[in-house]
Amino acid sequence: MSTVFVLRPSSEKAELKYIFECAGMSVPVALRDSCRIESISIDSESKHWAVRVAGTSFPGTECIDQIRAVFEKVLKSSSAVSVEFSSDNGDDWIPSDETIARHWTDVVDRVHKRAPNVGVWLAQARCRAGRHGVIVEVPGIVQAEKLTERAGNLDIAQAFSELCGRRPEVQIEVGEFEEPDVPAELYEPAVPVGSISSDQKEQQPGGSGSSRQRRFRAKVEDGALLGRVFSDSPQPISELNEAQKKATVAGEVFKFEERHTRNGLIVTAFAITDKSDSIMCKCFFRGDEPRFKLHSGQWVKVRGEVRYDHYAREIVLMASDIVPHEAPARYDSAPEKRVELHLHTKMSSMDSVCYIEDAVALAASWG
Repeated sequence: MSTVFVLRPSSEKAELKYIFECAGMSVPVALRDSCRIESISIDSESKHWAVRVAGTSFPGTECIDQIRAVFEKVLKSSSAVSVEFSSDNGDDWIPSDETIARHWTDVVDRVHKRAPNVGVWLAQARCRAGRHGVIVEVPGIVQAEKLTERAGNLDIAQAFSELCGRRPEVQIEVGEFEEPDVPAELYEPAVPVGSISSDQKEQQPGGSGSSRQRRFRAKVEDGALLGRVFSDSPQPISELNEAQKKATVAGEVFKFEERHTRNGLIVTAFAITDKSDSIMCKCFFRGDEPRFKLHSGQWVKVRGEVRYDHYAREIVLMASDIVPHEAPARYDSAPEKRVELHLHTKMSSMDSVCYIEDAVALAASWG
């Protein structure tokens, strides 16, 4: 078992100019009065030196790198050195990239054990130092919203506190992630139905009714955005699970994007919510195939295959059929109807966006 020795320099030797002088260097102007050495932790087994500097404001990553380089020069590269910054203006702590890399796997494990509904969204997340703490980047807006809704930043900060003895501020952001190649055997566009010979049908996996043909149907039926018109009743998104495979859901679109893969396909991805939960839906097109567009606030009904996406590291719905869907209407089912005693419309002197005709019609529909 290794032992960690913690050194706290005297006020004179805590000044950065002391260590810079030991290295035969002059302290940069940006560091002259802004930072001081607060403590040095030395691991007896790994010979790792964790230098903690403090100041009124973060001097920047370049200055932190300069401090690390000075310690490495004094130690003649015999030990690994990391430098962390803590603010005098509160409990803010900015761990170094080395500290983050050393502890991030353990942080994710601790979060997953404490709060599985948070940890599941960290499977593909990465972490880096920011100006005010740490920044956790995730591949998409759905993951970011889920972590924010479930206070994932607090769980991550607590895990860092347990492992490092300091609690950083944690921000959740959507980062740039490279999408892997799409497996050709799964997403190769199918030949339009009707142009396939009987011999070709026998050679294709799944026969003439394979889901691969349906996903890349060249012709879209009238009234559908993708595939065929269908009348299946949607289920709540919160009840989806990978074991059921096929599913139909309906929801409001709040994100839509298209991406090009390295093997020439176009990924259309959109996120929908039915207020019980949210899910990302995906479909793949060749460059010459007609595609659809969706906008935020639009309601759609989607039928497809529930699948674990190894890129997004979450369950997604691989859409085969998409049709427009009406937003669910509100109803007043109370036996004794409620009465609105005060109402502003566009006829009021106060600002309003409601027409009096719409308000009366809604009240009439509620009985």
